[in-house]
Amino acid sequence: MQKIVVDTSFLINAMIVSEHKHMACVDFLKKNEAELIAPEMLLIESASYFVRILHHNKEEVYTHLEKIQNFIKIEGNYTKIENVIDLICKYKTRGADSLYLRLADKHNCSLLTCDKDQAQKFSKSIYI
Repeated sequence: MQKIVVDTSFLINAMIVSEHKHMACVDFLKKNEAELIAPEMLLIESASYFVRILHHNKEEVYTHLEKIQNFIKIEGNYTKIENVIDLICKYKTRGADSLYLRLADKHNCSLLTCDKDQAQKFSKSIYI
C-alpha cells in the first residue's frame, strides 16, 4: 500500500465539516487507498487549532488527538536537524512545513495538503 504524508491543513479540512475544502478532502480519502502518515508536529498543530479556533478544553483535545492517531500513523524522531535545515534552504519553507516535507522525502511519497504555498514548493504534493 502506498504511503502519503498528511499535513495539518488537509487533516483539519477533512475533519471539520464547516471548513471550505471538507468535501474535497473526504472525497480524496474515499477514492484513494493509502497509509496516511504524519510527523508528531501534526498533533501539536491540530491541538492548537482545536483550542484557539474551536475553543475546546484539554479533554476534548485529547479525544480528537486519539481519533487522529487511529487513522494516521504518527512518526517521531525520524529526522536530524541538519536534514530539516537542508529542506528549509532548498524549498524556502516554514519550519513546521519542512517536517512534513522531510517525512515525505524519507518515504519517497507524496504530501497531501490544502496549503497552496507548500504545494507549489514541493513537486510531490497533492493539492486539494
